[in-house]
Amino acid sequence: MSNGTQKYTTFYITKEIALSLDQISSITDIPKTRIINRALRDFIGRRPQRIRPELLVTKKTDPRYIKRDYYMGCHMDPGIHAEVKRIAQEQHCTMAAVIMQALGDWETAMRYRGGQ
Repeated sequence: MSNGTQKYTTFYITKEIALSLDQISSITDIPKTRIINRALRDFIGRRPQRIRPELLVTKKTDPRYIKRDYYMGCHMDPGIHAEVKRIAQEQHCTMAAVIMQALGDWETAMRYRGGQ
């Protein structure tokens, strides 16, 4: 799909996830946007989609709060964007929480499979 038909979305993620994305993209020569969309597609395909409780915490003074200090954006397929939005509404969280969960799960799966 061309970028004209995709939805541009911005979000905050952890520094660790951002560094991992940079590393994976550098090693594999796969653009970060493609990695994010792959991770989201995998996450959407699983049932049930569970968001870690720590990612649901939004109050920065809560000791369980995970600091999201890296601002980024990417183009998403409209179908993926709609599904991420739906999951966020169902889980009572932000789209960024869904994206971080998907990326964390995907990175774990890649490491488990021996990819990194």
